Amino acid sequence: MTNWGKFESIDANELNKEVAELKESNGDYPEIPHGTYEVKIAKMELRPTKKTGAPMLSVQFKILEGEFKNMNLWMNQVIVMGDHNDKFRLHNANEFLRSLDTGIDIVFEGVRAYENLVAEVFEAVKDQGLEYAIEYGQNKNGYDIYRVKEVFAD
Repeated sequence: MTNWGKFESIDANELNKEVAELKESNGDYPEIPHGTYEVKIAKMELRPTKKTGAPMLSVQFKILEGEFKNMNLWMNQVIVMGDHNDKFRLHNANEFLRSLDTGIDIVFEGVRAYENLVAEVFEAVKDQGLEYAIEYGQNKNGYDIYRVKEVFAD
């Protein structure tokens, strides 16, 4: 027999009410509007895109305060695809990593090295207890953008 004791304190009536409200909204998470949010970085890695396998900087931000507390924002920035826009993609990724203020020198020396660099930056963010005020917005082409406005240390 399983011990479910630690879950017995959940208010079933309140949870059922929240489930009913969620059902009325088609079960979707609320859309997080553009704005500035205090966040911590919950996950950061270089991973392949689903469609082409191109290397992409992927960052999961956890919102720490306000109406959207404990919800997530996701930044996905392709870094190279082998075309004339690579310089812009890589520049954006590099500038974002530099803005995290970890003290790590951000230099592209190839995709495998960049994967290690991203992991090193993420470890530094965690080890230094860094949190951020992130401006979540949109550029002139309609793409989501994420800019560090302020850095907080524990």
